[in-house]
Amino acid sequence: GSQEQFRGVDLGYPCKAGELARFHGVPAFILMSAIGASSSSTIFYNRVKGELEDALKDLDFPYLSIYRPSLLLGDRKEQRIAEALGIKAMPLVNRLLIGPLDKYRGIEAGTVARAMVNEACSLALEPTAEQVVQIREYDDIVQLAE
Repeated sequence: GSQEQFRGVDLGYPCKAGELARFHGVPAFILMSAIGASSSSTIFYNRVKGELEDALKDLDFPYLSIYRPSLLLGDRKEQRIAEALGIKAMPLVNRLLIGPLDKYRGIEAGTVARAMVNEACSLALEPTAEQVVQIREYDDIVQLAE
């Protein structure tokens, strides 16, 4: 769709969900964002993701966890040519992304989902006593998924 539609779905809806959750006393919020998210980015996608992160931080959740995966791997209903090529190339490219570049590794969508569920379950068992904002990238996501 258009940039306006993207902004509505990727910024408007999650912001509203965050506002409603905070209003009703929800103590934690776990967000799926993206690697490179920054409200000052010149790339529209990354800028919108960064604006969303900033908006949720401003809500002062006691616990906010922001997942920033790179390319999500796995089966998809819709096919975009660039993503399809990236998904095919990622197993080879991932081997080259080491050290500070490892956060750009493609990751299975199921791995990210497991990490988010595991984190939510651990929060239910051990709520946080102080305000925390976590940024989750590749290594952290993989570890949380185990």
